[in-house]
Amino acid sequence: MAASFAQAEKDDLLGIVLVRDNPYQTFTRAEMARVKTELGRQVDAVIDAGERLIPRFTDCGMRNSQFTFSNRESFVWLKTTLDNLEVGEGDGLLRLRLATPDEVPKLTRAEVFYNRRPTWCAPVFEKYSGSEPRSTH
Repeated sequence: MAASFAQAEKDDLLGIVLVRDNPYQTFTRAEMARVKTELGRQVDAVIDAGERLIPRFTDCGMRNSQFTFSNRESFVWLKTTLDNLEVGEGDGLLRLRLATPDEVPKLTRAEVFYNRRPTWCAPVFEKYSGSEPRSTH
């Protein structure tokens, strides 16, 4: 499966579904199931309408919300569809977008736990983590 991801990325046919306003948010299984259900409805609507292009993509992992595509037109279809798609309700409403691997923000997260705050802790942590000086909580 890793080879298919690498080939799809090389061919620019790999897309990752992200939450539009929070690209670092990961999907729960229930949220990803709702996304898949809605995408299935959208594909059914295309088929029922007799459209020339029937989008073809493969769900390649709920954890990473990645899709590989058989052609560029399918990528464009899913990108357009996700730009107009909202899944969920109320506070759980998700506005989605499709990104290429190059567009996915890189996030490095570190957590430090200690009983009390020594005066040297924040500067040392920032030095070794390579981060910009920020407030430490």
